[in-house]
Amino acid sequence: MDEIIGVLVFLVWMAFNVISAFRKRKLENEQKTAKKSTRPIGKEVIRESESEQPSFEEMVREIRQNSEQKREVIKEEAVKSIETMDERRQKLIKEQEERRARRYNEFVKRQRSTKHVAENHQLEQEILKINKSVGSDDKIDFDVDLRTLILSEVILNRKYK
Repeated sequence: MDEIIGVLVFLVWMAFNVISAFRKRKLENEQKTAKKSTRPIGKEVIRESESEQPSFEEMVREIRQNSEQKREVIKEEAVKSIETMDERRQKLIKEQEERRARRYNEFVKRQRSTKHVAENHQLEQEILKINKSVGSDDKIDFDVDLRTLILSEVILNRKYK
């Protein structure tokens, strides 16, 4: 019993699809004939029936019109692509200029810091030269520990003399 119901549902579904496809084709044909019924060519109006096919000249005109429309669309797309390419180029150039400016600023910072370090080194060298020229007697010892300071303080300031 279940098998019979399944087969019946399948047959009804198939019949429905065939009928709907038939109706759809019929509507399309009616719409095509309504469009083809009158076509202006220059000053004349030609009536076509369903059995008549368009002449060679009409087919050539349609092909030319379609090709002209396609050319216009292609030209518009080409203009848009050229504009986008120009925008991309300008954007790339701007990014390159920004990168170059950043690199230049970094270079200037590095040069300034190395110059500063070099100046400090030269000053230290001059101080050492001055200290050497003064002599060992006048030379001040900057290597002092807290331990040596405390010991020298205790020795100099004794409670019991």
